[in-house]
Amino acid sequence: MNKLTLILLTLVNKAASGDLRAVSVLQPMLDSMEKEISEKAQLSDELPACDKEILEEYVRRTKSTSCRSSQ
Repeated sequence: MNKLTLILLTLVNKAASGDLRAVSVLQPMLDSMEKEISEKAQLSDELPACDKEILEEYVRRTKSTSCRSSQ
């Protein structure tokens, strides 16, 4: 494990055991990560219609191909 992983693991363990100082350090980190995840999810929802059509066609073809190969 690298140092950052060990530091974060220690911090999480302390917070889980009730250390309020560790909680106050972790909370902004968690808020930031949640915000980033939410923003990335929103970007994927905004996929242009033409790109959605391409992906749907790919999925359709993939399903069709996998049905033939399993026979």
